[in-house]
Amino acid sequence: MIVLPEWRGKGIGRLIIEALLTEAKKIAPEGATLGLMAAHDKEAFYENFGFEQRPTNRLGAGMTQFIL
Repeated sequence: MIVLPEWRGKGIGRLIIEALLTEAKKIAPEGATLGLMAAHDKEAFYENFGFEQRPTNRLGAGMTQFIL
C-alpha cells in the first residue's frame, strides 16, 4: 500500500488497513496468519495494528499477525 505524499497524515492508510483486517478476520480459517513486507522505517505503522516484526536486512521487515 502506498499513500501519495499529499494525502499522508489524513488517516487513509489506517482506514485501508482496518478494512483489510476486518475482512481478513471474517474469512480466515482459525490459526491463520497475515503477512506483509514493510518498507524501511514504516514498521511502526503496522505494529500499531498488531503486526510483529520478523527482521531482515533486505527490503524492510517482514511482519505477521495471527488472525484468530
